[in-house]
Amino acid sequence: MHEVKTEQQTERPMNERGESLRLDRVMLFGAVFASVLLVSLVVLAIVGAFTPVAVVVVSLVPAVVAGVLAARHHTQPTLRVPGIAATVVFGIAIAVVAGFNVVYVSEHMATGRDPGVYLTIARWLSGHGDLLMEGRTGPFLGLDWVTANWSGYYETRADGLLYAQFLHAFPSVIGGLRWVFGDGALFYANTAIFVVGMSTLYVLVSQFVKDWIAALTVSIAAFTVVAFYFARATYSEPLMLMFAVFGLIAFYIGLRRRSASAIAIAGIAIGATAMIRIDGWVLIGGFVAASALLMSTLDPEQRWTPGRVTTVFLAPFIVGSLGMVDGLARSPSYIIDHLPFVISMLAFVAVSAVISVGLVIKSYGGSSSFLDGRRWLEVHERRLRMLAGWGIVLGAGLLLFVRPVFLVARGAGAHPSVGPLLADEGQPGGVGRTLGELTLRWFTWYWGWAGVALVVMGLLVLVWSRTPIRTRQWNRAWFVILILGPLFAAYVLSPSIVPDQPWAMRRFYATALILIPLLQGIAFDWVNRWTAKSDGPINSLRRLIFAALVGIAVVVPVVVSSPLLRVGPQAGLRGSIAELCSVMPENPAVIIHGDSLPNLGAAIRSFCDVPTVASAPDLEISEVGLLAHQVTDRGYGVVLVTTTEIIPPGWRIIGRDTTVFPLAEVTLLRAPRGAISSELSWIASTPDVASAPAQ
Repeated sequence: MHEVKTEQQTERPMNERGESLRLDRVMLFGAVFASVLLVSLVVLAIVGAFTPVAVVVVSLVPAVVAGVLAARHHTQPTLRVPGIAATVVFGIAIAVVAGFNVVYVSEHMATGRDPGVYLTIARWLSGHGDLLMEGRTGPFLGLDWVTANWSGYYETRADGLLYAQFLHAFPSVIGGLRWVFGDGALFYANTAIFVVGMSTLYVLVSQFVKDWIAALTVSIAAFTVVAFYFARATYSEPLMLMFAVFGLIAFYIGLRRRSASAIAIAGIAIGATAMIRIDGWVLIGGFVAASALLMSTLDPEQRWTPGRVTTVFLAPFIVGSLGMVDGLARSPSYIIDHLPFVISMLAFVAVSAVISVGLVIKSYGGSSSFLDGRRWLEVHERRLRMLAGWGIVLGAGLLLFVRPVFLVARGAGAHPSVGPLLADEGQPGGVGRTLGELTLRWFTWYWGWAGVALVVMGLLVLVWSRTPIRTRQWNRAWFVILILGPLFAAYVLSPSIVPDQPWAMRRFYATALILIPLLQGIAFDWVNRWTAKSDGPINSLRRLIFAALVGIAVVVPVVVSSPLLRVGPQAGLRGSIAELCSVMPENPAVIIHGDSLPNLGAAIRSFCDVPTVASAPDLEISEVGLLAHQVTDRGYGVVLVTTTEIIPPGWRIIGRDTTVFPLAEVTLLRAPRGAISSELSWIASTPDVASAPAQ
């Protein structure tokens, strides 16, 4: 028995079929090309062979060939091509957001938080071909009272080389782009990744709802602080979202065509998310479950061979495992620090895999228990859907209204900054709180209560719709929810992050920015159909309600986002570091002295390409001078970088700079409403030859 054709699957004119096939091939090419490229880039980075020639030969050419082969292999048109008018409107919206991100790009070079770490290791990798940054080496080898243990880096090796925190797929991507576009690529690449991710998301959502509704909900998502703020800095989440959407589109093609090869491509792209961020393994668990569900519903003549089933299941594990190898080989302390999370995450994946394999074995074997279970579900489908709908209403109510009041989250992992920040916002006694009880409310701060209500409504439409299950296009959205839902739910229950805004919303970037436009779109689509059911005054009232919903859904995110559209976090630091690089003497070596400067150590090391360490914090300035002379004796021109003019006797100042830069307002109980200013000053000095002690 073949799949019943839906309204969108009926015979289409030849030109539409051609356009559909081209779109299919573009999406499949993108998924395979990006995945093969990412895998090979990470391999080259791990082995220390990250050079332009190696990337072209080992990464770029194979990625293009693999992408072309995958695209040509696909011959059945599947995706519905969005209309020109809706696409133009969506394109304008994304261009506006991207334009703001280009003009107000972040220059987050300090390594106190993730963007600085990704940026500096990408710059180092591009220039040196290796992920191990030089720390207390060269002129500082064997010296006491110095360190290169920068925030975001681990100084745990005996040879003085540094491990950069996190996984390194994202730095490998932007580091490779630097060879073509210069240092600017490091700062602007995420905006391009953001545009690709949002554009593919628009294609995905338009498969489930009308084009203009897809353009509306995805544009709303792109205008939220959650989307654009992290895309204008070097965060890894936009790249993870891009791969997740490529995987979901490939999965959708495979679902429609019952194609094992398309599902395997989806698995490769979903597996790549685990190379970008370690929590991508949860998406792998969701993918395995979704694939098993698909296989269990195949009719006997559609079932895949054991070899194809095995390929589908193994594809994401093989690709994702390279991310774990990357972490263990080039950031082992990071994996150890997060070992409880890693273990629980892999345990979820293992359970998902065992259950999924068992489901496929029972369904393919015609197990009586499986057949009985399937018949029971069909008989009780209506009742189960009713219960599920009320469960959604109850769950949303508990998470939005009861949990924030009665289930205050506390834990040993609570950040010490939470208590003082809560006191500043009028809530003393916050020491030990994680604010995990507010996770679902966070979305109301950026999308508004109406926006969140539309998401709940979208879920209810999926559950309570009366359209027959095998002919309803919306039913396929459950596979998207099954893949993304576990990771989203895990962070709703326990975000495991310092809860200041908008920082904490990173946890939901790769899931919520897909699920929210999709579910809002389904809700809008249902309301739009509802308004067309009658004529006269009643229909006019329904259309007025629909217009009001659209207006509220658009206005709230735009109003909330507008204060931050023109905030480029740490803008100006790039020029400040360039100024410092320009005053370096011949054969320089930098010693940083001052509490506020060590977070720039990795930026100085990578962008100035100068050996850099920090002095021990308890050293007096005169002792720093004696330490510097030990380095001078090794033939290096020492540069002392401080925050004040207090320098060793006989030294001279060779450069100085003060940069005032913006940051988003730090809040805990609401969305940020503007920017705050911060300041960084440095003074560079070097010893006069005459001041050196006698030998």
